[in-house]
Amino acid sequence: MVFDPQADHKRWLTLRLLLWLALGVTLAVAVFNDYRSDLRHWQRQTPKELQALEGAPSGVRELLPDGTHPERCVSCHLGVDAPIDGLPAPYQRHSWPLTHHTPKRIGCVVCHGGEGRALTTAAAHARAGTSARSARLVLPYLEASCAQCHLPGAVPQTEHLVRGAYLFLELGCGLCHSLATGGRGGWDDGPDLRTTRQASVEALTQSILDPTIDFPDSTMPSYRTTFADKPEALADLNTYVLSLALSGGAPRDQVAPRINPTLPCNTCHATTMAMGNFHHDCVYLRDRRNELRCSGCHADGAPQGRGLCPLLVAHASACLACHTPKGPR
Repeated sequence: MVFDPQADHKRWLTLRLLLWLALGVTLAVAVFNDYRSDLRHWQRQTPKELQALEGAPSGVRELLPDGTHPERCVSCHLGVDAPIDGLPAPYQRHSWPLTHHTPKRIGCVVCHGGEGRALTTAAAHARAGTSARSARLVLPYLEASCAQCHLPGAVPQTEHLVRGAYLFLELGCGLCHSLATGGRGGWDDGPDLRTTRQASVEALTQSILDPTIDFPDSTMPSYRTTFADKPEALADLNTYVLSLALSGGAPRDQVAPRINPTLPCNTCHATTMAMGNFHHDCVYLRDRRNELRCSGCHADGAPQGRGLCPLLVAHASACLACHTPKGPR
């Protein structure tokens, strides 16, 4: 091979030019993609009221609500903590009674689901490990998250969750899908609903209306007729079932009372309390306070015996809708 300094020099300059051109195109594409990204788009559209309060946003905003897992939702949802009402999505703040549920304090993912580290709308709003949209982004399914920390019905805006729990009890779902320790058993060996962590609303609906589609040998009856004209009721039931698969956020023994239906009533209830001067956070007990009041059977006040109240024993299985045998789930 003959060495030609002039020709080789030209080839080397051409190669360098091509490399610089490729680098320039790569940088231009990166800048263009960044400009048209979801994050930049929403930051450019930030309402003037919000900019006057916090300044013009720029770049990625990151929070560490648990000290470990970063969440970047506030890069687009810029006004969630701002004291300004009436801003359009995605800049609006939490409404009452959720104003104290701030991203800095508890994060976003624990309630809304999704992927907190993502910077695109599709990825951030998807259920973990899937490309499907998280159901808990909107009502009524958002209420499923409340059961991680609160007793259903004990806090405002959990009405759908409570109605779903009642449907679970009234339809006898617990006969096959036991909520006791182990999660299986009962009249039939249905799957543990607390393991359906990635189930979508569509999959749950299909299982309720046509259970044999995925499991041809399923002994579960179809509830298509039950919910034929009641789409809201079906959404309530799905909300409750979604709540079963969520792991706990804050320790529930700090925010919800522990229940042990195997103890006699007079372990907790003194004479004045047995006469009805007491308050329960449990919506099930509140709705049945006249039926379950001790004074309905014990005219002299508190029960004197040490055995279990047969009336409460008859209702004890309903406690599992919110409480495990060891305390709140």
